[in-house]
Order: sequence, then C-alpha cells, then structure tokens
Amino acid sequence: MIFDDGDYGFYNQDLSDLYFWIANRYVIINDFEKAIENYELGFKHARAYDTLPKITTHTSFLVKGKVFDITKTSSSIESNMVARQIECLRSWDIYKKVKDHPQMKALLAKYEPYAGNKKAYL
Repeated sequence: MIFDDGDYGFYNQDLSDLYFWIANRYVIINDFEKAIENYELGFKHARAYDTLPKITTHTSFLVKGKVFDITKTSSSIESNMVARQIECLRSWDIYKKVKDHPQMKALLAKYEPYAGNKKAYL
C-alpha cells in the first residue's frame, strides 16, 4: 500500500467514499453486518479527514516528505466530511434497508456529534 504508515491525508476523503460504496454493495446482498462494518470504516476516514491539520507531511515510504496543505483544496459544500456522508447516506434509497438496524442507529448516533461545517483555516 502507498500509505504504509497510515498517513492517508487528503485520501481519507476518497477512502471514506470507497468504504461507503462497499457498504452499499453489502446492503444489496443483505449482508447488513458487513455493510455496517464498512460504513463504520467510511465514517472513521471521514472523521480523519475532518480533523486533518492545515499542513500534513507524509511519512510513508512511497510519499515520504510530500506535503498536503488543506487550504489548497476547494469544495462547493460547507459541511464537513462526516456531515456530507450522513446526508448522502440518508438520501439514498438503499438506506431504507439498514436505517432501523440497532447497529446502524448506534453508528449514526456515534458520528452525528461530529457533523457540522468545515474547519475555517486562516
């Protein structure tokens, strides 16, 4: 893996999206346990993205020394990644199949307090 130190930086956003995509595929085949596990991973990466410092310097072998400056990114939304993922999830028809599962309710209750607007970096 490129980020062998787990220093995903900006790519936490992509990993979050991928885990949500995987989770949705598990919902389609009615494997709700695996779906919720992958939603959890997606939320973990969303939270990691939301808590990135302004400047991140990668330490992993293949990207060692590469600097990521979050102020150099742009977005058309004001909400942070956790809020965006919750909003997307609730807007999908597939959510109807998992919304009443106790584990899903607990997962949303765990991450809803982190939903809000993006950090304002000066």
